[in-house]
Amino acid sequence: MSRLTTVDVPPTREVLDDDPRFLRGPVLRAVLPMLAVLLVVLAGVLTLAALGVAITPTATLLAVGCYALLTVGGVLLVIRRRPGSGRPAIVRRHLLGGLLTAVVFLGAVAVAQWLQPVTTEQFVSLQSTTAAIATDGALTVPAAGQVDLGWQLRGYGVELAADPVVSVTVDGAVPADLSVIPGADPAAAGSDFTSGLAGSVLFSAPVEAGRYQVVVTVADAADPAGGQELVLQLAVTS
Repeated sequence: MSRLTTVDVPPTREVLDDDPRFLRGPVLRAVLPMLAVLLVVLAGVLTLAALGVAITPTATLLAVGCYALLTVGGVLLVIRRRPGSGRPAIVRRHLLGGLLTAVVFLGAVAVAQWLQPVTTEQFVSLQSTTAAIATDGALTVPAAGQVDLGWQLRGYGVELAADPVVSVTVDGAVPADLSVIPGADPAAAGSDFTSGLAGSVLFSAPVEAGRYQVVVTVADAADPAGGQELVLQLAVTS
């Protein structure tokens, strides 16, 4: 009777790839550090968004750094020890893989932030520079007295043209002796607006006592229809 002889054949690469023990070993040890870094970065970005903080490279770096410190601290608390030694069972290539993933991801965030178009809000604001209106809510003058109203036009992301068109109405009527006096450019270094115009209007108050509505309109000479209106209250005393 012949005897059957068994020969051990080393597993092929395909067999190793299908081996669950192989998947639980090197593959996960290589992927988990990268996933941990991605989760840390995602946690930092989501925290900034939840707090309403602008997601800039500096803010992202600080938030991710804080989460990274917390993660490293937690890992150090639960890390395995090598049998027979007091050294942690950390493989250098795992640390390098996680570090490389962090550098690539943060670099991608910085590049994405740099590629985003810078949007600047553009608008124009007209306000009064007469102190009495700001404190009392209205300007009080005697009947037929002179009214002196200061105004300031501010452009945010808009370059204002000089010599604007200024008009005034008092209860819908244009004062007969209206004078428009230009002022110095209010835009100065460190101001929050990009351009500005200023001036004042002079006219005589109505001869009858009462409360009147004054509308000051300041418009660009190239676009008179797109002017800014300033509505004020004028109290005329007898």
